Amino acid sequence: MLFSEVIVSQHVKNMLINTVKNKRVSHAQMFLCQAGMPGLALALAYCQYISCQNPSETDACGECASCVKFNNLVHADMHFLFPYENSATGKRNMASYLSQWRELVKEKKGMITQYQWAEYIKAEKSLAIYERDITDLISVLQSKPYESEYRFVIIWLPERMNETAANKLLKTLEEPDGKTLIILVSENTDKILPTILSRTQILKINKLPVEEFVSTVSELIGCDSEKARMIGYITDFNLQQALEMGVNVVDADNYEYFVNMMRLAYALYYIPAHKVDFKAVETWLTTMGKMEKEACVNYLKYSLNMIRKCMVLNTDAAAMIQFASNEEKFLKSFSPFVNLDNGRAIMNILDDAVKNMTVYNADIKMLFTDVLLQIGKLLVKKGQ
Repeated sequence: MLFSEVIVSQHVKNMLINTVKNKRVSHAQMFLCQAGMPGLALALAYCQYISCQNPSETDACGECASCVKFNNLVHADMHFLFPYENSATGKRNMASYLSQWRELVKEKKGMITQYQWAEYIKAEKSLAIYERDITDLISVLQSKPYESEYRFVIIWLPERMNETAANKLLKTLEEPDGKTLIILVSENTDKILPTILSRTQILKINKLPVEEFVSTVSELIGCDSEKARMIGYITDFNLQQALEMGVNVVDADNYEYFVNMMRLAYALYYIPAHKVDFKAVETWLTTMGKMEKEACVNYLKYSLNMIRKCMVLNTDAAAMIQFASNEEKFLKSFSPFVNLDNGRAIMNILDDAVKNMTVYNADIKMLFTDVLLQIGKLLVKKGQ
């Protein structure tokens, strides 16, 4: 992975490049970014640049023996830790997933999400990094580098380590043997032990500035800047989500589906049964049931962003929200029904629906029936 292929601000890239030029590479680093940001891709590019035999002032050469191996994720001194399912079907260790990991990371150019990974390996249970994986890593790091000056370790989603595994990693983070670079790529430091955080140098990877996001999306998906800006409003300027969903997310139907879902969910629990328009409920469910799987996933992600906006509207940060042209009036009138507590619960329901759609291939109409009923229970009654 080259720095030129990673879509983050040049300032962040320059910071990492300067650590190499000034020989100030910290042995334990934390790349903190939101889901949808290329933290993993940046970690790969950083390691490749350090190991490159003919680096330029701004990037690895991409052609030397080291770069070729890094591009294929097979460099002998490059090691990965990532969450996986401890399956009863024979795949009980990280090594059994390594080929799939390499395939997906190469395919997505280092921009992968937990959902994509779980779907790719057809996981049926939660994913984790286990104590035995840390034990295996410590054993590997006791040997000298084979080809590079450094040994490299990228731990993707360290928040998926249980406490035993995290504690076992502490000494290695503090005093790794020889020249070792350990990069932890995290989306949620709240779930990481403070003792882990205190032993790492944290680099926060922020979203692209709005205008840079617009020009990037416009170029990569082939749309005009107005549509790219609309995609940004809808996806909360999440680059990965924008590139995945593309121009389809601008479809006005998603907005109409969301408005109807919230109105129907509320009606089911707060309007007398004899006044509920059950025909409208059935029509909405039938419409959703006829959607293609990809369109359903896009709609659910769109809904997640709408709920998030409602939650923010109820805080002091409301002025920071940016709306698509058709969203503002409805969301401002609907947001009083969503608070921080039920908002999180609704987002969990929608998150689970995405997983059930992508991993378990759930029946679409049944899934949305369940979503509608669950959300209805959570919405706050007007006047409460």
